[in-house]
Amino acid sequence: MRIAYPWTCKYCDAGNAAGTEACSRCGESAIARPIDVDRARGIVPPLTSTPQQDRLEVPRRPMRIVAGILLVIGFAGAVIERLSFTIVAELIAIAMAAVGFGGAWLITNIWGEPTNAERDAKAHDA
Repeated sequence: MRIAYPWTCKYCDAGNAAGTEACSRCGESAIARPIDVDRARGIVPPLTSTPQQDRLEVPRRPMRIVAGILLVIGFAGAVIERLSFTIVAELIAIAMAAVGFGGAWLITNIWGEPTNAERDAKAHDA
C-alpha cells in the first residue's frame, strides 16, 4: 500500500518520500504494527515455534478430543432417536443430537481459526 505523504520509518527512523511502500534505508514496510517494530528493535523476544507462549491460544489436541466426544454424542442421539418408542426418550435423543452436532460444529469453527502466534508469524514473514 503506497503512502500518499512523506513518512518516517518506524523501524529505523529514516525519512521517506510520498508514494513509497517500503523504507529506502531498511526496506521494511511503511505500515507496521507496534509489536513488529518492538520485535525488530529487540524489545520483545522474537517469535518461537512453541504455541504455549501465546496465552490466548486454545490448545488444539484437547479441542479435537472434545469435538470427537461431541460427535459421538450427536451420533448416539441420532441413533437413539430412531430406535426410541417413548416421547421422553425421543426428546432426550434429539437434545443429545443437537448438543453433540452443534457443539462439534462450534468447536471445529473455533479450532479452525489461526492462532495469534500463527497470525504474528505470517505477518512477520510477509
